Amino acid sequence: MSVSPSVFPYDDPRRYVRDWLQHRPRLSQRWLARKVESSPARVSMVLNQQRALPLDVATTWAKAMGLEGEEASHFEAMVAAENAPTEALREEAKRQVRAGQDFARATPLDSATNWLGSWVHLALLEAARHPSFDGRPEPLAARLWPPVDVETVEAAIADLLASGVLVRSDSGWRTDERPLRTALRVRDRPLAEAVAHMHHEQLAHASQALDALPGPSRHVVSVTVGLAKDRVPHLLEAVRTAPLHLASPHADDLPETIMEIVVAAYPRTVDP
Repeated sequence: MSVSPSVFPYDDPRRYVRDWLQHRPRLSQRWLARKVESSPARVSMVLNQQRALPLDVATTWAKAMGLEGEEASHFEAMVAAENAPTEALREEAKRQVRAGQDFARATPLDSATNWLGSWVHLALLEAARHPSFDGRPEPLAARLWPPVDVETVEAAIADLLASGVLVRSDSGWRTDERPLRTALRVRDRPLAEAVAHMHHEQLAHASQALDALPGPSRHVVSVTVGLAKDRVPHLLEAVRTAPLHLASPHADDLPETIMEIVVAAYPRTVDP
């Protein structure tokens, strides 16, 4: 599965091309040079800011990366903002780029609905806290449990980049929880359904871990308790916050391994 970071948050065409290639480790600048009918040396100079990206080849570069419609227009506008022949045309292109960035900032919630119910995305966010995180999907896929394929990890990283929760810059990778916190505050039905799906999957994985993982690496405990009805809301609130209380003393540690903490509470009796 071919995935790309969203082009709309970008205002530098070279940075977008570098990130696009980064998400396709099987491709190279030499491959891109063939697609745009240029030399590897010229492509390298463009991406390293030693040469300008000519406006007359912007469409060819966009097509090589599979950009179409509004995405292609945004890429071409980034190039025009730097290299259009007149100041008026450059300013118009800059306005178009800013409009694309406004669009990108308006879509994180829609994007979050697509991935917030996925344990893979959340595990990758934790992995990204480690200084050695480099975004390469192959080693990440090899370490996740239950096993997932490389394409799933590639797509998840692209989703996180598009929503702004995962950020890649020249200085490395970092996480930004602001879009995530905003998404969690939204009480719409699709988002609630995504979270419910995630909880079903986590409970299934907890059951699977009993048979698939060695005892020293996991722990499952349960308790049955009787209580007054008016105490049930207090118990459920304690259950809701329990994972945070359990995890918080260790949250500053480097994530050399990733654990899932699942806490469930449900009634064993129902009113007749």
